[in-house]
Amino acid sequence: MTSNYSQTEFGIPYLKMIHNSDWLSPDLIFPRGSMGKVQSGVWEDVQLAMTFSESMVDAAQTNSLSLYLAPFDDGTATFDLDAFQIELASVGETTSGSCDTLLTAESRSVFPFYPKSGILTSEVEQDGNRFMRNAYRTSRYHPPIGHYLPLDCLLNGAVYELQARVRVHSSTARTVAFNIWSEGAEGIEEYAIANCPPSSNDWVVCSAKVTIPFGMNTKSQAQLVALVADDDDAMVDFDDFSFNYDMLQS
Repeated sequence: MTSNYSQTEFGIPYLKMIHNSDWLSPDLIFPRGSMGKVQSGVWEDVQLAMTFSESMVDAAQTNSLSLYLAPFDDGTATFDLDAFQIELASVGETTSGSCDTLLTAESRSVFPFYPKSGILTSEVEQDGNRFMRNAYRTSRYHPPIGHYLPLDCLLNGAVYELQARVRVHSSTARTVAFNIWSEGAEGIEEYAIANCPPSSNDWVVCSAKVTIPFGMNTKSQAQLVALVADDDDAMVDFDDFSFNYDMLQS
């Protein structure tokens, strides 16, 4: 979904999804993302990925889904909305028609990366480098970033190389771990693929060769996720993602 956003006061646009018109129960309100603060009167792009559970698209269980965009930290600000678009895609659908990479987004684009905890935004450093940042995390067990993988590319024994840069904003060095979570008839399974060097307010490089486990392409879904060990709320930055096919090793 993309849109242009402008407001008269300083704030953060924040998208939520309401299930079955229930505006009161926190369990039925789904925060889906945000962007960095914007200056008054400036058009900005809001772009994010939303995932829908089976129950949410089952007419027997769901009678309505509503989306709303509002300032996160200012209940009185006004804003304009333009060029509103929604694009639908199956989980793990390849956009390029190629299995050369398992990531269907540019390395510095938030879409279709998504958070399971906190708010994932696109930020720019003073040198002009653009990266992704997750703030407002609340649990070490919920990934600050994830990306659904194309199932048709997850062939038995194929080798892919994962690379990324991460930075944890913490006075204590924290380790970011990358895993693949899959879901199928056997339930949810977790495959550990990489532990990054510890980070304490500095960028570190993560790199690992990943051999796709047997039967991964028969799952109902698979996703690349990151977790921060022993930390519930530190801000985490991500940059230079790639998850590319290793022809020499496969």
